[in-house]
Amino acid sequence: MGMFDTIHFEKPIPCAACQAQIGSIQTKAFDCALDDFRIGDCVGHAEELRIVRESLFCDACHVLDRQWIYLVVYRGILADIASDLATAEAQLRSFSFERLLLWYHDLYAQRERERRNRCEVEGFLHDVASWYEEGCDQMSHAEREKHWLLFLRHGSLLESATSPVAAIRAYLDERKSPEKADQLDGTPPSS
Repeated sequence: MGMFDTIHFEKPIPCAACQAQIGSIQTKAFDCALDDFRIGDCVGHAEELRIVRESLFCDACHVLDRQWIYLVVYRGILADIASDLATAEAQLRSFSFERLLLWYHDLYAQRERERRNRCEVEGFLHDVASWYEEGCDQMSHAEREKHWLLFLRHGSLLESATSPVAAIRAYLDERKSPEKADQLDGTPPSS
């Protein structure tokens, strides 16, 4: 079967055969990287203007190729999901430039959040490697005090961990906390 991407619908589409609600489809029309996309997400290059026809698959009755949808890609962004080709073509011809700019603005903000998130994770992994390679886990608390500046962000977490795996587990658990999730999203803390 290979890899694919998943397109999630804003509103489920009823199956033509059994009327069950279909909430998403899988496609190989984009990067095939097991990504999840919704309207407004970047799915290709900025030069890309196209319509992709995909068949719906119903998990309830297992019917395929009885119903088609059309993915409208405008300047690399999934702009719409239409139920017929004429609607998809009209959407492609009349797409709003202002709407596109707003989506690019949102995508840039998302890119910046993901970049900060990646830097945070890379910093933590660097700290874990340094902590255990330099033997900080074997040092007394007084000896570790000399290295406090090197591990300013993650020192307390590393100190309390019994192994690299325990440090990673504690870090992942910390990232699940609502306060940390807000920090990573760039959302101001709630009062």
